[in-house]
Amino acid sequence: MKHLLLLLVFFQLTFAALAWERYDRKSYRHWVDKDRDCQNARHEVLLEESQGGVSFKTTKGCRVIAGNWLDPYSGWMIRDASQLNIDHLVPLKEAHESGRYAWDAQTRQAYANDLRDPNHLIAVDRSLNRQKGARDPAEWLPPNPNYLMAYAQAWVDVKRKWGLATDTKEIAALRQGRDCFPQWRIYPEAPSAGPGTL
Repeated sequence: MKHLLLLLVFFQLTFAALAWERYDRKSYRHWVDKDRDCQNARHEVLLEESQGGVSFKTTKGCRVIAGNWLDPYSGWMIRDASQLNIDHLVPLKEAHESGRYAWDAQTRQAYANDLRDPNHLIAVDRSLNRQKGARDPAEWLPPNPNYLMAYAQAWVDVKRKWGLATDTKEIAALRQGRDCFPQWRIYPEAPSAGPGTL
């Protein structure tokens, strides 16, 4: 009977931990207009990354609808903004499950809308972004071979900056890349603190 009670307590604690760590995309408020210029984070990225002028939906200049974007995942040039997603290079779910489920709402929003790092949010082909989902480099890599090195390095840098953990398969995939590209700065263990400076 004593062993049964201990087992029940164990399962209760396990389920409580799982409930605490459950990911909810809505808890990472994204595409905010932090500087209140009517352009939210999505449109700020579209403006920043377009290789040339852009067109707006209205004369207010809030919503970008056309431009010239070189999608790093495919290597294709895309001109219709509706064909682009703004990708969190290290996905929100990946960050959450890499030890940052305890972030407060302010830190979650900061991560979801970080415009300081040009590799944190990137404009990419929407079909490839959906294909990627929340997968890490052990499960998905961009099909464009010319971007693989930059992608892996950016992944490492974002994880290090925000103190995100890495699993063994992820580390193995990154180390395999390091063997091909010795200049990659691979960190097998992320810092335990929250977002810091590189």
